[in-house]
Amino acid sequence: AITRRIWESTRGSPWMIQFYGEKLFDRASERDPQTVLLSDLDAIDGGFELGDFLLTHFIENTIECGQPAAAERICALVYAHHEANDPWTEGDFLAACQRAGAEVGIDKLHGALRNLTFSGLMDYSHDHYSFTLPVIKKKLRNSYPHLPTVLSELNSHPHAP
Repeated sequence: AITRRIWESTRGSPWMIQFYGEKLFDRASERDPQTVLLSDLDAIDGGFELGDFLLTHFIENTIECGQPAAAERICALVYAHHEANDPWTEGDFLAACQRAGAEVGIDKLHGALRNLTFSGLMDYSHDHYSFTLPVIKKKLRNSYPHLPTVLSELNSHPHAP
């Protein structure tokens, strides 16, 4: 049951499986005998550390030459603020970025989506992109609730956080 639930939560993403493994090891190490319980998964899923880990992963994987990569952050945040969970094509991203007033050209957009996929933040299948894990969308929406302000900052200072 624990393995199945981890697999469902992580969708097999190695960096997420590693995160869960580390947290479960830490929790089990505090017990005698050392055991992993389903309640440990509940604590991890509902705790601060998961959201912090995802946000840190996002920030660390949207850096270019030591500066925030504006195109990657814009794409991820615009998609996170989209109400539905449907996968998008590059054209969908371009149209959504334009509607939001984000300055991302098609070449930058393509590179940004490729980088987001390589980092494990997004999946690519049949010419469509989506977040690897739904919890990423929720974390980005909660961390950056006012999209116009963030986009304005990214547009005016391409190397801003």
